[in-house]
Amino acid sequence: MLTELESDPGRFGVIVLEAVSPDLGNFNWKDFYKRLLKVLNEPCIDYKIKPLTRNVNNVSSQRTNTGNTAQAAELRLVAEDVLKHRRPAALLIDEAQHLAKMSSGRKLQDQLDSIKSLANMTKIPVVLIGTYELLSFRNLSAQLSRRSVDVHFRRYRADRSEELKAFKNVLWSFQNHLAFTSFQRLWAIRITTFSA
Repeated sequence: MLTELESDPGRFGVIVLEAVSPDLGNFNWKDFYKRLLKVLNEPCIDYKIKPLTRNVNNVSSQRTNTGNTAQAAELRLVAEDVLKHRRPAALLIDEAQHLAKMSSGRKLQDQLDSIKSLANMTKIPVVLIGTYELLSFRNLSAQLSRRSVDVHFRRYRADRSEELKAFKNVLWSFQNHLAFTSFQRLWAIRITTFSA
């Protein structure tokens, strides 16, 4: 996508957002959509208002606030529009198991329907990244389960020589591409050796 992104600087390759765990109670969609708009570099998030509209009787309708007192549904509409405008290849939601923090089973189903609907409305694939808790959560919806592909990234096992070698190769590749000083690089190599 590099040439496409260079020719259209308003487009994003992918969007990565963490689903923040609620301190108390249920997952907060309003907070999620505000954070999504910030990641999308949407300006003046707290000060947006929809313009006045007139109905068939030429009567002005009430302004709908999308600022500090906005409802989650209003913020979602703005987020959908911005996602359609930015056209990322995918929306990656990290720590997606936090979406399941709900007080009832019925609300859990609503969470999954919200994710599915967001993908449908924007035509952008949503990738959920999280712990094993995510598997049982995702399987609550037959539609979502049919539309999903699980990719399991198993942890490296230090007692298997081929996995330990693969881990060291990945670590070595990161070290070579990061701007470490020689002392930091030597320290990282020692940590790798001692932890093995």
